[in-house]
Amino acid sequence: MAPVKLTEAFLASLTSVDPKKPAAGPKPSRFVADSVRRGLMVNVTKNGTKTFHVRWTGPDGKSQRIAIPGGNWPDMRVAVARQRADEILHNIRSKGHDPKAEKRAKRDGAADGVLTVGTLLDAWEKLKGGELRSAYVKAVRDVLSHDFGDYLATPAADLTRKQIITRSERLQAEGKRGTARNLLAYGSALYGWAVDTGRLEANPFLGVPRPAVAKPDRVLSDAEIGAVYAAAALRPYPSGAFAQLLMLTGMRRDEVADMEWSELDTDLTAWTVPAIRMKNGKRHVVHLSAPARAILMAIRDGAERQAGCRYVLSTTGSTPMSGFSNIKQAVDEVSGVTKWRWHDLRHTTATRMVGLGVAPHVADKVLAHTMPGIMGRYQHAEYEVERRAALDLWAAHVEACAEKAAPAVRARADELANRRIDTWSKGMKERRAAQRVTSNSGAVGAEVTRA
Repeated sequence: MAPVKLTEAFLASLTSVDPKKPAAGPKPSRFVADSVRRGLMVNVTKNGTKTFHVRWTGPDGKSQRIAIPGGNWPDMRVAVARQRADEILHNIRSKGHDPKAEKRAKRDGAADGVLTVGTLLDAWEKLKGGELRSAYVKAVRDVLSHDFGDYLATPAADLTRKQIITRSERLQAEGKRGTARNLLAYGSALYGWAVDTGRLEANPFLGVPRPAVAKPDRVLSDAEIGAVYAAAALRPYPSGAFAQLLMLTGMRRDEVADMEWSELDTDLTAWTVPAIRMKNGKRHVVHLSAPARAILMAIRDGAERQAGCRYVLSTTGSTPMSGFSNIKQAVDEVSGVTKWRWHDLRHTTATRMVGLGVAPHVADKVLAHTMPGIMGRYQHAEYEVERRAALDLWAAHVEACAEKAAPAVRARADELANRRIDTWSKGMKERRAAQRVTSNSGAVGAEVTRA
C-alpha cells in the first residue's frame, strides 16, 4: 500500500485487511507508511493492536525496522509518533546510533555495559514475571518505579544498604509505612532473583529493618462514612469520583483507579474487572448501583473525559490516575475524618453491609474474597442477585449518611476556602507594600544623586 497521511481518524478505522484482497480477510500483521514523516509506519495486527514503528536503511543497504518505545496507539498520538521518529532517525543518521543493538543490550540487562537497577527490573519482569501473579508484578514495578525511581539509573551492584535505609526512613517520616514495607520486600525479591541467577553477588536489602505492621484496619462510623463521601463529592475530577466509587463498590484502590471504559457495560449497569487485575486472579463482575452509574455517566458525557483515553479516571489522558496520598489529605481536611486508610473503606463496606442485614458470605463475594476452608473448596455459587441487592442497599445507606453530613462538610469547605483567600490577600498586601518601599527607596536615591 502506498504511503498515506496518518491521522487519528484514519488509525481509528484501520484494520489488518488488505484493501487489494478484502476476500482474504484480516492478515496477522499489516504495515502502513506515513506520507508526512518518511520512515514512520504503523503496524496493525489481526486483533486490532496498532503500534508505531520506524524504518531506515542500514549501512549494509538492508531495510531495518524497530517499534517506537511506548508507541501503542491511541496512547501515543500521531503528532508525538512523528516527533519520536524524527529523534530516532536523527540519532541513527547523525550520531551513528543502532537502535536494534541498544534494544538487545537492554533486553540482556546491560545498557552501556552496566546492569542498572532499571534494567535489572526489566529483566526480572520479562524472565521471572510470567511465573508470578500479574498483580504482584505490577505492584513491584509501580513501587520501585515511583518510590525508588531516582535509583533506576544507578548501577545495580553499587546500590548501598545506607541508600535503602535512608529511603525507607524518608517514606516512614511521610506517613507511608506500608509503602516502605513494600519497597523493602519487593527490592529484596528483585535482588534475590539477581543473586540466584548470577547477575549480582549480594542483596543489599537483606537485613534492612522493616517498619512495624500498620495499625489494625478501622471501620468508619456512619457519621464518618457520610462526611468522607460528602467531602469527596466536592472534589474535582478524577479525585472526587475515585473516592466515591471506592466507597460505593467496595473494590480495591488500584482496581478502581485503573478502571477502563472497555470494562463497563454500555448501559453502565455492570463493571467487569479482568482476572489480570484481580488479587485472586479471577474475573469479577461488579454491579453498579444508581449513584455509581450517575457518577460514571457524568464522566462519560462531561467535559472532563479526555478523548481517546481508555481509562475512566486519568489526569494525563494516557495513564491511570495517581496521587492517592494528596487526595486523601484533601478529603481529610474537608471531612474532618482522619487516621484511616483507603483500604479501610473495604473493611467498612463489608462490616456495615452485614450490619444492614446482608449475609456475610454475600458481603465476601461483593469484595471478591475467596471463601476459606471446605466452603471455598466446594462452594462455587456467585450470588449475583444477592450481590446486586447488597450493593444497592449499601449505596442507599452511604447516600443517606452523606445527606446528613453534607451541611457541616459544606460549611467546613467554605471556611477553608475563605481562610485560603484571606491568606492569599494578606500575602498580596505584604508583597505590594514591599514593592512600594523598594520603589520609594529608589526614588529617594535618585533625588540624592541629582542633588
